[in-house]
Amino acid sequence: EQALALLADMPRRRLEPDAASLGAAARACGRGRQWGAAVRLLQGSSEVGGASMLEALAVASGSAGQWEAAVDALAEMQSHGFQATHSVCSAAASACIASGHWEKGTWLLHEWLQSAADSGSGGIASGSAGA
Repeated sequence: EQALALLADMPRRRLEPDAASLGAAARACGRGRQWGAAVRLLQGSSEVGGASMLEALAVASGSAGQWEAAVDALAEMQSHGFQATHSVCSAAASACIASGHWEKGTWLLHEWLQSAADSGSGGIASGSAGA
């Protein structure tokens, strides 16, 4: 709530919210388990497009159970050439599976594991799956 209040107060102080402030507010909403607020904040922003903003949107959407928005953010990350992180793929896949779209969820996890193995980027593929 504090993060959203600070963000809402920025125009009064003649400050324009940017990607950094929106991302920080979205992450604060996420830490406070206010996923819906984070999703609304990020989806309504013209600043979405950078890797960190798309990652925050994917994680917030997935955590809010909005599997389509999470998958869309993941696809947008990939279209811009950004590498999806474990948290993004996990959130999107979990939202898909929880919404009854288990085939899509398992496909996303498989694709991420394959990509991590192919690139040698670590993550689940290098042995942290049991962690």
